[in-house]
Amino acid sequence: MIRSALLSLALASFLSAQDPTCPHQVIQTVTVPAETGPWVDCATPTIIVNGVNISQGQKGCPEWVLIVPPVDVPVVLPGSNTRTVLSRRDPIQKVPFVCKTRFFLFLPIFQSCDPGAPVVLGLVDRLRIVACEAGGK
Repeated sequence: MIRSALLSLALASFLSAQDPTCPHQVIQTVTVPAETGPWVDCATPTIIVNGVNISQGQKGCPEWVLIVPPVDVPVVLPGSNTRTVLSRRDPIQKVPFVCKTRFFLFLPIFQSCDPGAPVVLGLVDRLRIVACEAGGK
């Protein structure tokens, strides 16, 4: 057991010594659950924003929903001979909601939780993996 661990360590050291400027990175993606503001009374049982179910078993309407896209984190993996580069930037959005009541004459007949225009609060870098070039570039 110890012998195989030492052999693996020696192999990893040898591979990283081949190109000392290659960071040997891979990507670990971390998902961030949507967060909601305070809930107001509303008869809507299910709220879906960008394909994400926000209702969390509550009956009502959140004042807002914060949507954070998955976050890519570079992680060192010895011997991978790869590095991470920026692929795109995805928005962090805050979506306001309003509980609207529909009336027939003066009688309330239906309530819905309607999303407003999303506000972009920031951007999350999304990464991709590329092979290290000869010479470590």
